[in-house]
Amino acid sequence: MKDLSIILINWNSKDYLIDCISSIYKYTSNISYEMIVVDNASSDDSLKVLKETFPKVRIIANSKNLGLAKAYNQGIKQSNGKYIAILNVDILLTENSFDKAVSFLDGHENAAGTVCKSTDKEGTYVFQEGFRRTVTPFNLFLNDFFYSIFNRLFQNNTLVKKLFSIGCLDTNINQEVTQFAGSCMIFRKSIFDKTGIFDENFFLYCAEVDFTLRMINKEQKVYFLGETSIIHLGSKLTSLRKDQQQIYDRDYIHYFKKNFGNLSVVLYRLLNVPLNFLKYLNNLIK
Repeated sequence: MKDLSIILINWNSKDYLIDCISSIYKYTSNISYEMIVVDNASSDDSLKVLKETFPKVRIIANSKNLGLAKAYNQGIKQSNGKYIAILNVDILLTENSFDKAVSFLDGHENAAGTVCKSTDKEGTYVFQEGFRRTVTPFNLFLNDFFYSIFNRLFQNNTLVKKLFSIGCLDTNINQEVTQFAGSCMIFRKSIFDKTGIFDENFFLYCAEVDFTLRMINKEQKVYFLGETSIIHLGSKLTSLRKDQQQIYDRDYIHYFKKNFGNLSVVLYRLLNVPLNFLKYLNNLIK
């Protein structure tokens, strides 16, 4: 058995994919690992270049785009590692992050999963991926509406973050969180026997948030790993989909209805009115 199975989900992201894998090989040396690429019917030459450049990487080639949750599950079922890393192809390792994540999980038997801190290329912006508050319609609204506004007015203000943000207050330390969603997540493989695999009703959003909530409900602990960081470049491919907003709403509605009931869906729709108006204003300013 390998220490780690690294699963990457690809869709028309050849350059990101090659750079991502190169960084993994460069910075991962103290653990045994395998890499599995699940390709969601890319129309570029991702698979051709992948086979030529990294022939040892295992490939699962889908005939159509199955979305993230189904692709995650395909990779998990084919994995042989003690731990499973699931990551976006638009990330770059700049240090031995996987070595540190495996070491953390080895040393914390109560930890079922972790998410690595991710920053922009300059290392100045930290993405919200570890949550200290449960993702409910109200908490999501506080974060996306009020925190978005006040953080622009009072950047990096601790009080603003405490009041409105769902993210971690100190992103430089390892800490237990209520949920996470991220570009680089590491789980114990054994947790999937206890919790089940990802809900395949999710296409692009919420699969990780839903899964970690199920973990918490089964008294499993999840952590934000602040001691190491990766670069999240932020692929623009998702934003090019004309149905992105419809997918976003559909996935969130499924998440809220499944975990909090029908009233939460009503609240989500109501709170989306001012939020959509804020997005409209932002687009006008741009």
